[in-house]
Amino acid sequence: LLINIIFLPFSYATDRISADDIFKAGDDFLSVGKDTSEAINTEALDNTSSTIFNILLAIAICVSVIIGAVLGFQFILGSVEAKAKVSEALVLYIVGCCIIFGAFTIWKAVVTIGNDVIVERQSSTVDKSSSDNEQSGTHKSSSGATHGGSSGKF
Repeated sequence: LLINIIFLPFSYATDRISADDIFKAGDDFLSVGKDTSEAINTEALDNTSSTIFNILLAIAICVSVIIGAVLGFQFILGSVEAKAKVSEALVLYIVGCCIIFGAFTIWKAVVTIGNDVIVERQSSTVDKSSSDNEQSGTHKSSSGATHGGSSGKF
């Protein structure tokens, strides 16, 4: 039984893998990454992120207003001991609101900065193509129109 357990995995015919197969699989993997037809749709990603942000922000505002109202009623209607407990809870409530709305602010800042970087990167590629036009004798005026067009040889 022990001999069968040891030699059983080696008794089946397996596909032999050569170094060429490994390199071909690696090249196939890299070529998939270079394919730009399946690039990330940044507009759809931005719309989805904006929708999620707005929904979560609305929920956070509603929850914070409801909790604040409950704490306010307890503070107004409670006894002296209840007011002391509500005061402690109010400190935690304020800290929680600062954390929640601070997180939303950071999220919005990161998304805005990321979008600005993407727009800047796209405009730099447009500027690069326009600088090629400038070398050929064309230039852009302050109104945005392209003028000139000589071959550059005089």
